Amino acid sequence: MSLRDELREYITNISLKKQVPTDFSDDYDLIEREVLDSLAYLGLITYVENNYQIELVEEDITPENFSSITMLARFVERKLA
Repeated sequence: MSLRDELREYITNISLKKQVPTDFSDDYDLIEREVLDSLAYLGLITYVENNYQIELVEEDITPENFSSITMLARFVERKLA
């Protein structure tokens, strides 16, 4: 399973509770469209840290890095490099 697939699965199962909008894509704005509320945002941060064994610092936790599956996957890939 690809990184994007893993992130998509987590977000659709946890944040969307499997009620996926018809226009949902890897570029769907998770913050603007309120897919990630504050609790879901914290859960996603914890998931990323635990699942990919990376430590996020305050500067990493920006709307840009978490705005979509595409942006989140790019961010995780940069942290893993």
